[in-house]
Amino acid sequence: MALDDTVVGNIDFATLTDYEILDHAFNGSDGFKSGEYIVPHWRERGQRYQTRKNNAWYLNVFKPIINAHVDSLYKTEPQRDIQSDILSRIEKDIDKKGNSANVFFKRATREATLQGKTYILVENSVNPDTNKASAIENRDLPYLVLITKNRVDEDKTEYDKFGNLLKIRYYTKRMVNGEELKTWKTWTREKWWVESEKGDIQDDGDNKLGVIPIIQYYGTDSDDLNPISDFFQVAKAAHRLYNLTSNVQEQEDNQMYAVLTLPKTSSKDQETLGTSNALVFDPKASKGPAYISPPVEPIKILIENMARLVVTMYDMSNLAIIKSQSQTSGESKRWDYEKTETVLSGRALSAENMENQVWKMIQLYFGGGEEVEVSYTRKFTFIDAEKEIQKAIDLMEMNLGPVGNAHVKKISVYNAFQYVGKDTMEEIQESIDEQAKVEETNPNNFIDDVEPIE
Repeated sequence: MALDDTVVGNIDFATLTDYEILDHAFNGSDGFKSGEYIVPHWRERGQRYQTRKNNAWYLNVFKPIINAHVDSLYKTEPQRDIQSDILSRIEKDIDKKGNSANVFFKRATREATLQGKTYILVENSVNPDTNKASAIENRDLPYLVLITKNRVDEDKTEYDKFGNLLKIRYYTKRMVNGEELKTWKTWTREKWWVESEKGDIQDDGDNKLGVIPIIQYYGTDSDDLNPISDFFQVAKAAHRLYNLTSNVQEQEDNQMYAVLTLPKTSSKDQETLGTSNALVFDPKASKGPAYISPPVEPIKILIENMARLVVTMYDMSNLAIIKSQSQTSGESKRWDYEKTETVLSGRALSAENMENQVWKMIQLYFGGGEEVEVSYTRKFTFIDAEKEIQKAIDLMEMNLGPVGNAHVKKISVYNAFQYVGKDTMEEIQESIDEQAKVEETNPNNFIDDVEPIE
């Protein structure tokens, strides 16, 4: 049976941009919320399809996958060596909205990870306060603005042969008297200007920095200026999972109640089946009253496919360690751990590089000054704590001497407290070294308690 004319609203993925596919999958918005991303079966009638859209719900596995890649980078706070009062004030409120550097950069990292690329504008006040104390108190200092990929007009954005920005155009939106207005801002290395949607110049000025104050933040290891997100196909898989969930729900509803069959001469009520009536058949048939129900095999297959698809999505995202590994060998687990740590370390390196560029750009507004050194953790190993503790105990029982024992202790502490701050870890390591020095001066540490054989 073909679809009738009442089936409307189903959205073809070909009409969506890459940004929309990823954004909708992450937030569970638009077609995932309205049901428009439910693909109708070719025999599905309009009203039945509409009901299925209304009842659809989104099993959002995609968002935790993205968050797992980002949260791990900021579970241990990035270490920043900031000596300037002005830069410390900026760090505490980096976007003039009250968000700290950690909050802003985590959001930027999530956007870059999700979309493959995002932009960070380092903006300054139009007429910055020249009094240092007053500027700090009133937060009249440079601030950051996140420019998402979908806001940039790539057709009017230019790069040099190294991929550095020569010109960029992006839009902003604001509400004026209840009406949403869009304006476009263009930056070059010499000047900037703002124009309306109609092309009228509303404001302009010179770019005294000599460089475009926008950092390109890449969330994927690619030379492309407009790279495809590492998670694009995972987002497509999320769409498939959404439809599988709906299909399972539909079959569960249809198979909830068995149908009673009765021998009867009249065919009335054959099409109004439910728990209070029956399907009738010719009494001359060699069959008595009975209950019938649809086969359960199709729904079992769908549920198995859903489970496999979820695991596949984690595998595609290099997060295989999150799946159930009750039957996985130790060697396979170790490989999964190393693969995940390698991916996360790469993302940490990109985030560190991005933030260092941002702080250098901020310093340009002050004519230079002390550089801010930023470092992100590279330690993401998922450790079997019980095994590591037992291994350390076994080594300590061998009494490897003050230096050897100290080394075992340091490794154990590093594994056990891998998410503590850098300063705290250094204090613990120094304490272990001091303890080792004391043990070196104590000759009793090397006395053999075993009586010699006479």
